[in-house]
Amino acid sequence: MDSILSRQRQDDCSDGKPPNPPTTASPSRPSHTLTPIAVAGDEPLSPPSTPQPMSKRHQKVSTTFAVMTQQFSLSGEPTFLAILNRIQSRLTQLHDGKDEEYRQQIAVLEDERDRELLAVEAARGFALERIEREYEEEKRLAEKEYQVPDYP
Repeated sequence: MDSILSRQRQDDCSDGKPPNPPTTASPSRPSHTLTPIAVAGDEPLSPPSTPQPMSKRHQKVSTTFAVMTQQFSLSGEPTFLAILNRIQSRLTQLHDGKDEEYRQQIAVLEDERDRELLAVEAARGFALERIEREYEEEKRLAEKEYQVPDYP
């Protein structure tokens, strides 16, 4: 009896040759004539790389663009150095604590912290007062409950 596991797959290439590409029937041809399906790699996907002749306008624009790019590159370096120097001086001011904007933000945060601490301390004080009142009331009720009445 022949097992499914012992059979060779139909798409295996036992002779070492690659399988034929898949084919489909063409509607204009008889069904017994099959045409191969295009497989990736058969045809180039991009247009040919032959250079197209440039118009005078295209050449002028390309030249202008190249000049502008070069000018930007040359003028960009001093601009970036100036920006870098401003950033470094700002970082120095921040590190030394001399930056006014930084000091204002710190002052705002400290005020907010102080208000929150005051609110927490007030809530703590009120809670302690309430606990103390409840304790005194419980103590008074307990004493009243355990008092021995004087009988004449």
